[in-house]
Order: sequence, then C-alpha cells, then structure tokens
Amino acid sequence: MKLTRFAKGSRASTLLILLGFIFFNLLLNSNIVTELLNNNPFRVYGGDGQLLEYLAEVTRLKIISGQNPFGYLSGLFYPLQASLNLQDIGFDNGFWFVIFSPFLTIHQSMSLLLLINFFLAEVFTYLLLRTLKVARPLAFIFALSFAFSPAFVFRIRGHFHYLYHFLYPLLIWLSLLIVEVKQRFKLVILSVCLGLSMSLLFFASGYLLVMFTLGLLSFGLLELMINRGSILSWSRQFGKKYRYFVFAGIIFLATLSPLIWATLHTHPPIENRPSLDYGGARAYAARPWDIFLPSTDNLFYGNFFQLDFPFHPHSIEGVIYPGILSFIGLVIFLFGKLDRRKYLSVFLSIIVFYILSWGPMIDLSKLSVPLLSNFIIPLPDIILAKLPILSMMRVPSRYGMPLVFVSVILAALVLNQKYQASQKFASICLGLFLVFLIDQSYQIPLEVFDMNLPVNSYQVIRQDHSNFAVMQIPFTLRDGFNYLGSESALDFHYGQLLTQKPFVGGYLSRVGLDKFDYYLQNPALHYFTSAIDVKHQHPYITDNQTVSQSLQHLSIKYILIQGSFSKLQAQMAQLGYHQLLSGDHGYNLYVLN
Repeated sequence: MKLTRFAKGSRASTLLILLGFIFFNLLLNSNIVTELLNNNPFRVYGGDGQLLEYLAEVTRLKIISGQNPFGYLSGLFYPLQASLNLQDIGFDNGFWFVIFSPFLTIHQSMSLLLLINFFLAEVFTYLLLRTLKVARPLAFIFALSFAFSPAFVFRIRGHFHYLYHFLYPLLIWLSLLIVEVKQRFKLVILSVCLGLSMSLLFFASGYLLVMFTLGLLSFGLLELMINRGSILSWSRQFGKKYRYFVFAGIIFLATLSPLIWATLHTHPPIENRPSLDYGGARAYAARPWDIFLPSTDNLFYGNFFQLDFPFHPHSIEGVIYPGILSFIGLVIFLFGKLDRRKYLSVFLSIIVFYILSWGPMIDLSKLSVPLLSNFIIPLPDIILAKLPILSMMRVPSRYGMPLVFVSVILAALVLNQKYQASQKFASICLGLFLVFLIDQSYQIPLEVFDMNLPVNSYQVIRQDHSNFAVMQIPFTLRDGFNYLGSESALDFHYGQLLTQKPFVGGYLSRVGLDKFDYYLQNPALHYFTSAIDVKHQHPYITDNQTVSQSLQHLSIKYILIQGSFSKLQAQMAQLGYHQLLSGDHGYNLYVLN
C-alpha cells in the first residue's frame, strides 16, 4: 500500500482535491487571510488569543535561546515565578513560531498557523477516509465537514488548541499505515511520525491526548464485546508490528523528556477542581440537547440560534454540534438497511463521549420541578475528573472533539456502504455537498484589535540595565478560576516582551493559590490589585508609607498608569515616584525617586 491514497487515481484529480481544500480554507477563513496580510506588530486576537500569541512568542524565545520551554515563566507574576510545564497554553504554537518569526509578526504567525491547521485537518481526514476505503467524493465532503465542524469553529475564538484536531485523523492514519506497510525503512519513518504526532497532541493540550486514548480504549473494549473476532484479528495485525509501535512510544517519551524534567524540577503549579462544583465543570458542561443546536455563526440560519435562544448553550463552552452531515449518517445507521453490527462499536463510542460531555453529574433541580429538588444523577466524568490530567479540565464539553471526530468517521463509513454502488451516488454526493455548504458556511468571529501600547515608555525601561521590576496599571493576576486586579487587562504581557523586564501580574490557565495569597498579603500588591478592580470592592491598605516601603522592597522602579486611573496617579508623589513621561498612548510613566 502506498503512503498516500491521494496517489490512487490521476494526478489531475489529486490536484483538484488539494485545490478544493485550499479554496474552502481561504473562503471560509477570509477574515484570517485578512489578518495574515496585516503587518501591524501590535495587532492581536481578542480574549485568550492575545495571551496565546504572547505565550507562543515566549516559547519561541526560550527555544532559540536554548532554554527549556516548559520551565518557569520568570517575566511575569513578579516577584514569584509560574511553571509552564503542564499549562494548557498550546506549546505547539511556539514550535511553529520558530519557523515563521523571521518573516512574520507575532499576529501574522498565529494567523498563518490557523490556516495551516485547517488545511492539515482537511488533508489528513481525507487520507484516513481513503485508507478506510471511503469513496473519493465522500472522503472530500467529510474531510471538509470535520475540518470546519461547528463544535471547533465556534469555540476557536477562545481556545486555539482546538485547531490541532488534525492530529486525531493523523494518528489513526499513521497507525493503519504501520499495520499495512511492509518496507522496514518506511515503517521506521512512520513510527517516528507517529511518536512525534502524539507529542504534538500532548503539547497542544494534555486533555486531547488523554481523550484520544480513552476513545481507543472504549472502542477496543466495545469491539471486544460486540465483534470479538474482528478485534482479535486487528490485535494480531498490530501485534506483528508491535516493535514499531514500541519505537513510536519511545520517540514520544523522548520528545516529552524536557517537559518531564521540568515537571520533576519545578513546583507543581496545577490546582485540582474545587470539590464544590468540580472547578466549574457543572456550569460549563454540555447539556443533552446541545448536540442538536447549530452554530450561531451560520450565514443562513445562525441568527435564529443566537445566545438568547431559549435552549442555546450559555457560552461557547457548551457547543458540541457536529453538523447535519453527521446526523444524516447516524440516522441511516439507526434506521437504514445495513449491517449495523459492523459499526456498532463506533456508534457506542459516540455515545460514550456524548455522555462524558455532560460533565460529572446532571442536576435535575435546575428543571424547577418540586419533586426533583436537589436531585443529582452522577455520571462517569465524576470519576474521570479525578485522573491526573483530566482533573485540571473544567470544561467537560471538550469531549466534543473526539465526539465529532468519531461521528464524522461513522457517517462517512455508513454513507459509503449504503450508497457507493448506487446509480444515484453522484446525485447523493452533490446533495451532501450542498448540505455542507448550507450547514457549515460561516467564518470564525474572531475579535481582533490593535493594542495601544506605551512604546516610548517601554523603550526607556528597556534601556535601563539595572535590576528592577515594572508595574503596569491596569494588570491582572488570573487563571481559569480566580483573578485579582482587572480581569481583562492583558496588554502588560507585551510590555514584558518588549522590555524583557519582570512585570507584576500574569495570566495562565492554572496559577497556584500561593501566588494569589502572596498578592493579597503583600501591602503594595494588595493595594494596587484592589484599587484597579472595578467589579469588586476589597478593603485595602491606604497607608502610603507602608505601600511605599513595600514597593521599594519589591524593587519596582517604574510604574505605568493608564490615564483613567487618575486617583492612583495623584498618589504617586506620596509613594515616592515622579512622572518621567506623560501622554504615551494614554499612559503616564513614573519612576522611583
């Protein structure tokens, strides 16, 4: 068997398919293409995208300077450090940035990465489906359906790691090739690729690899119970090539060795879900009916399913809708005339992930039925939530990624078996393609903006070669559970990047509670975090002498204050600082006397 099923057929058809993938990638992502062409160095994606662009650049800088990218993040959270080893920050992005940065800005690099990952999802899903003997037209349609699944596209605006969904079909495809290929050299290459792909999936998000493994285990156990002969046959085929899978595992562990070393030599930064509500898992879980609710970004009917729609998910976190094409396949599987036993394990795997996406429990008291008050049904995720990696995941609807993947595979296989020999196959494929165009025609509503940074002040700070720290107001100390200061203040991260000086505050997916305690107990940090928190009122020290002494003890030499914080600016002289620059893009720079 050749390494690519693209080659099976004419070169013209292969080229046509690749051009089709590129066309839809550029068409549905025209807004990302626009961002790719924007060379403003201070342009960023909104929300967590701004943070992820910063962290990708930090990862790149660590790599090119010979540092462990999974070690401490020393430029933020001053005077403390935060460990990056098990953070959900998408280390893969930084690896790509090493290649892109000589030619592109940070924002352009992220935009190109988004486009590349969409394209890879199209290509590898197509290759997997062709390897499973799905007809070329169906493989093309369902590759598009998976790449642009509403469950991913709707949520990418907040979590770029969903774009590494291309690794799911890639891992399965590589595994199948190892089983079928006989040439030793090709087997070694495939094993290396498999090990590296597993590493990339783990670096994108540890959750995704754990979910992938759970999917394999659930499918294997189900197949063992339903089609014992089939799973034993597959086991024998995999067993013949076991040494190459072992080699892939060695490559995987070797690639993870810097992360393992960092985990063993840094303070554990990860906090488990609070026991009260499982770290928000109950609030951010998908509801049973969420799987049927389309994306609000759809050009044709999205307005009907806006967030104020009675049954729509309360946020992007609840979206697990796989698309109409997947539902067509499921309906045919359940009610069509075909051998359901052949794909029953695949169908039941979908059910497994569907239930896991509901979270640790179903709270029936929310239905406002008197007899059901405080009535809770525990679900399997209540056990999985205690596993080392999954204990950090507060959004159970992330199980939507494997759910959609398996749904697409099942739908493609079922439709292929049902209609490939039909005289109306071409018409059926055309109809399915039109369904895709109607159901999955949307663009990611990514928020973008140009940061208004005090670059002149940053230049002054960068030229000062003494040892000191910087405070930029507003700032935040934040993770997925808690925050101090201004929740949405992220610009100061780029101040740290441009000055290469330690800054007060920081934002990561998980931050140890010791850092929050320190900021609350330190007089100066408690004072400023409380003073700039516009949502909550906290009692804080107003003794200028105590705050001034604390600032000097922390060696905070420069303080940048946005113009809207006039009361804090009025106190700078009493705290021992004088104004050095004013009106620098809305900021005033103060330096210690």
